[in-house]
Amino acid sequence: MENLKDADAVVTVFGKSFKTKMINAAPRLKLIANYGAGVDNIDLDAANGEGIVVTNTPDAVTEPTAELAMGLMLNVARRISEFDRELRAGNITDWGVMSNLAQRYRGKRLESWEWGLLAGH
Repeated sequence: MENLKDADAVVTVFGKSFKTKMINAAPRLKLIANYGAGVDNIDLDAANGEGIVVTNTPDAVTEPTAELAMGLMLNVARRISEFDRELRAGNITDWGVMSNLAQRYRGKRLESWEWGLLAGH
């Protein structure tokens, strides 16, 4: 709060609130740049009321999120985490093909969500 009194610009991070009290403590503030896709951690009404520009980085997480989704789908389909947990716990005694079947992606089709991250890509 002490440092805000001399700030012309602030970089915020998603998950950390930047609300009215902080905006009021920064009389010179002209810009709040949020490192994240949204701005729900910032009091937009208070910022707009003071003429402060608010920006975000909407595309910064698009590719990493899609990549993580693909990794999680592979993890579930191939049962990677499941087998890892069981192996580390000493519960797997039979590594036969029939006892450790998983799903394959060959011939499958991934549909984009109407509202989601993969829409249009």
